[in-house]
Amino acid sequence: MRFATRAFGYPRWLAMHLAAKVFGYSRWLAWRAKNVGDMADYMLWLRERFGKVTTLQTRERLWERMAQSLGQEPVRGLEFGVARGYGTGWWLERLTDSRLRWDGFDRFTGLPRRWRNLDEGYFDAQGRPPTIDDRRVTWHVGDVEDHLKDLDLDRTIPFHLVVLFDFDIYEPSAAAWEYLRDSPRPGDVLYFDEAFDAEERWLLNQQVLPAGEFAFVGATTQALALLIREIYPR
Repeated sequence: MRFATRAFGYPRWLAMHLAAKVFGYSRWLAWRAKNVGDMADYMLWLRERFGKVTTLQTRERLWERMAQSLGQEPVRGLEFGVARGYGTGWWLERLTDSRLRWDGFDRFTGLPRRWRNLDEGYFDAQGRPPTIDDRRVTWHVGDVEDHLKDLDLDRTIPFHLVVLFDFDIYEPSAAAWEYLRDSPRPGDVLYFDEAFDAEERWLLNQQVLPAGEFAFVGATTQALALLIREIYPR
């Protein structure tokens, strides 16, 4: 029997069998391979959605591009998933306007369930928000579903909204988007820290992208930033 498809000079079934053996022996290698596959799938998705795009090396460079896309109006930042506060500190340092308001949402007790190869409780900060000394910040500690009602997004007041989705898992991300669905305006910016992952991509495909028109701001091999052109009425 002939094998029309070969991999690295070996029949495809043999190459796949050897790969399965290696991945079965090493969980670390299996996850590395999965990550590469997820990123490749993400690159294909980006091309299908936004055409031929180039990716930036780091999320900090992507954040810089996002900041440059903002106009002169005050900024209102919403950060869904804070962890140790690295992202919060980065944005506060660069958005020096005293009119800035920044709301950070997190349980600060880690992941509520297993995600990818990370166990429940990973990113645990013992329930304490970061020690960031900036009066422009408001922390919302606990499940996001319980604290979204605390937000006051009066869009009759001019400001640009910057929304960072970094909860990793689908359920709280979906709750945050559903609450915000009618609030964004043209010129606002959305950032998805794990757009390469199936859970955040499901949110993008099923709920975010069908809700309006978006311009591609930039991407890394994991993250994505979009500029809102229009949000459709429900």
